[in-house]
Amino acid sequence: MTGTQGLPPDGMRAPGASADARPTCADGTRTPETRHAQAPHSAANAESPLPADGSDDRARRAHFARGVVCTLVGAMMWGYMASAMQLLSGRYAVDPTSLALIRTLAAGAILMAAAHVLDGAHLHALLADRTARLHTLAFGAALYGSQLTYIIAIALTNAGTATVLQSLNAVFIMAIACATTRRLPDARQAAGLVCAIAATYLIAIQGAPGTLGISPAGFAWGIGTAVCATVYTLAPRRMFSQFGSLATTACGMMAGAVFAVPVGIARTVATGSPLLPPLDATGVLTIAGVVLIGTVGAYGLFLHGVSLVGGVVGSQLGTAEPVNATILAALWLHTPFTRWDLAGLVLMCATVILVSRPPAPTEKAASDVPENA
Repeated sequence: MTGTQGLPPDGMRAPGASADARPTCADGTRTPETRHAQAPHSAANAESPLPADGSDDRARRAHFARGVVCTLVGAMMWGYMASAMQLLSGRYAVDPTSLALIRTLAAGAILMAAAHVLDGAHLHALLADRTARLHTLAFGAALYGSQLTYIIAIALTNAGTATVLQSLNAVFIMAIACATTRRLPDARQAAGLVCAIAATYLIAIQGAPGTLGISPAGFAWGIGTAVCATVYTLAPRRMFSQFGSLATTACGMMAGAVFAVPVGIARTVATGSPLLPPLDATGVLTIAGVVLIGTVGAYGLFLHGVSLVGGVVGSQLGTAEPVNATILAALWLHTPFTRWDLAGLVLMCATVILVSRPPAPTEKAASDVPENA
């Protein structure tokens, strides 16, 4: 992927470049994907990537739009993961914790190899930084924790309840943004949040609120899922600025394997069953899709998009996951597509329209959580 004229490829900022030399995102945070030459009279500044003739606003909007697309596509890939899990658990009786171990290890290895080839300088710089390594462990714990808590929440409640509780991460991130910036969300942001939560709710309950049977334990694990999603959305934002999204996501996913392996081993020892049951070609291809589409593609694109648009917008766009999961289930698994699914789809389209306009640099609203928060 190449950038626009005067901009380097995504995630490829030279390690020695000054962080202060980079332009800012539409929400006021620094972007890890582009940079200016710092000295105003140097030869490198002969062509400014953001000239003062109004094209800087066009570049800012294009930058934001790219983030919106990446975030949406990543969330839609998670929708594939939901349908694949339904197939693997129903037809092949694959244990969810085993699948979480496989996808974390395999995706971590693939992303690390990609980061080594495409952004080796940032990858090596991150691995050499002790503080960054500690932050990566926390990031990885949240990545794996979001998978594990979601699985447990489904087991203790149901898929619809767990999905609704998980979507509360958009509320948490908005609240953190308001608290750290000491600003209220504007009408557009608030309306987008309401539409996103409403879309998830309608798809999950299918017009029957009684299906949201929540035990105290199920509620606790569901909130844990939302907390983990909040952490992995916000925690790496400083590392995104310093090391780029590819190297950060790769190290975070591999760090998640540090937590996935002991859980997988404990499950195998406790049950005495193999990691995976016998699989036919369809089962193998489905697991490959879970790794490549539902993990490498989903997390890679979603977190890259968040690095461009910020956590508030990213978390709202992330609620597209259940919408796409419903559409895929209807096309792939022949699950009925109901009027509630259609209503959720319309509300999610409204969310995208509401949050896809980048805020003006001077806009006085809680558009994102500051990096130093």
